Amino acid sequence: NAGIEMYPNPNNGTFKVNVTDGSGNYSIEVVDLSGRVVYQQGNITPGTAHQVELQNKAKGVYMVRLKGDGLNVTQRIVID
Repeated sequence: NAGIEMYPNPNNGTFKVNVTDGSGNYSIEVVDLSGRVVYQQGNITPGTAHQVELQNKAKGVYMVRLKGDGLNVTQRIVID
């Protein structure tokens, strides 16, 4: 199982995602509560913090989906 860090949470629209271990690249999707994808990035290498920029999005709760080889995780993040 991969270790996952997302920080800070809550945040102002900028946060970092890091898969600390695992094999193979992964992708990130950020989805609002209506199910609309508001951010997408692929081919991210485990062990490096990836910065997500969502300053132009509304305050609220978003779901962050991480998908890759042996990785399929959804976590909640708050923009305030």
